[in-house]
Amino acid sequence: MIRSYLGLSERWFRRRYIVRVDSGTEGINLGASGRCPFLLDNRRCRIYPVRPLQCRTYPWWPEFARPMAWRTEARRCEGIGQGPEPAPSTVKRRLVLLRHPQPKPLIPAPRKG
Repeated sequence: MIRSYLGLSERWFRRRYIVRVDSGTEGINLGASGRCPFLLDNRRCRIYPVRPLQCRTYPWWPEFARPMAWRTEARRCEGIGQGPEPAPSTVKRRLVLLRHPQPKPLIPAPRKG
């Protein structure tokens, strides 16, 4: 989906953006800096309409549920604490996505036939 959105060939997309995390698992290559390659200089997401589940549910991850962890992440993320506080139903909906994700493949399976 990301590959199609960017209009890239599968080969180029894999070479430029994909890294093997462990056996059989692939992810977006964040490089040595840990910065997402799709985050623009103006801090906007280049692939926002097709961003992966991990991005769609951030920062509502279980590891940030503890107040200290939330404050630590807030120092890293300029968006936490800005704007209106989300409704509890919004947070719950995001957490449900984490527990029961609707996977979005990074690279669509090749068509048969």
